[in-house]
Amino acid sequence: MNRFKDRLDTLKTKLTTEDNFSAIYDYFFTHLGEDNAFLDYGKLVKKPALKAILQKFGEYLFGENVQITHLMIINTRKTKFYHGSCFVNGRISGIFYFEDIEMGMAAVSMSPTSHQVEYFRFTSTHIKGDKNVVLPQGGKKTIH
Repeated sequence: MNRFKDRLDTLKTKLTTEDNFSAIYDYFFTHLGEDNAFLDYGKLVKKPALKAILQKFGEYLFGENVQITHLMIINTRKTKFYHGSCFVNGRISGIFYFEDIEMGMAAVSMSPTSHQVEYFRFTSTHIKGDKNVVLPQGGKKTIH
């Protein structure tokens, strides 16, 4: 895990300080998401809160009747880092989340024929009970 620790620490710093959402996601893909050794260093898990966040993000982008399909969430072993992919209304999407700081980011590719991506940085908190609660924070970044 040591070989990934520095990269995860850098991503965490970027997530909490960087205003250029595209640069944050680019760092994730370039230094972690495209590294087969990193991808193999995890296991598939269920994380209902992340699906709820993607659902809320999709509703913000597309309105009602959002479909989240083919969701795969991976927990990187010996860390509190989760990442995954899915389709939001048929558009390729990704998400990553640091459980220790309760913060993450999601991205949705808006069209296969353009480079437009919608990014969404989020913070979570635990609330007693068995339901997921997603509170909108406002603001999004669009890259054309």
